[in-house]
Amino acid sequence: MDFYYRLRFLLLCFFVFFACDVFADETLKLIPQNEHVKKICTETVASLKPSVVVEKQKTIKKPDSWKQGIWTNEEEIKLLNAVSSISTLSGLQYYSASRGEMRTFYETSYVIQDPKLNKPVPDPVFTLSGSLPESFMFFARQKDLTFSDNIYQYDYSITSDAIFFVQKNLTAMSYGIIPLLKKEALKSIVAFVNNQDSITIYVVTMAKANLIPALEQKVNNSFSTRIDALIKWFEDKDLR
Repeated sequence: MDFYYRLRFLLLCFFVFFACDVFADETLKLIPQNEHVKKICTETVASLKPSVVVEKQKTIKKPDSWKQGIWTNEEEIKLLNAVSSISTLSGLQYYSASRGEMRTFYETSYVIQDPKLNKPVPDPVFTLSGSLPESFMFFARQKDLTFSDNIYQYDYSITSDAIFFVQKNLTAMSYGIIPLLKKEALKSIVAFVNNQDSITIYVVTMAKANLIPALEQKVNNSFSTRIDALIKWFEDKDLR
């Protein structure tokens, strides 16, 4: 059975790589009304010119222990530590639409010191003893059971009412010997926007790939279920 899925995926990859360009609708329909998040999303779409764009939004209630309104320093640090704990993505499960069952998203996930040295380092940790940066960046190595082992760059931004990061691939992505995406052709933006008594989670994944229309829905479904997994990953965090 596994051979069947591999063969079908290889055929899909062949069409994705060699088909003519089909550009996605560049309108982001679910983006939160937050100037910083809107700016990074629209700029990323404009520069990448993706052929696939999949976005989702979900609003969750703040923990009962949190104050309403603007985040306190302690709350903001808890949130930032939660969303930068890349190692906790290891073993994350998502629903595979093609297989009709749950499957491992990232087999391994960890921060590395440098893309060339590839030396694992701990997740970043922030404390009340120091002021939060407005932005920071790190590299990560993540083994995806579909797209194999790749290096990514994570760029974080912190504002008074939102924390968000951009993930982009620094290695060309493939399935076996079949090339899928060039370097920096896959980007995901994950944003956490502060509301009075809730947090809005917004995720958009975009890719610049050659697609035939018949495969567009299959790719959208795959990105969609992976976004669901990322949202669930955050919902399971203990922010109390």
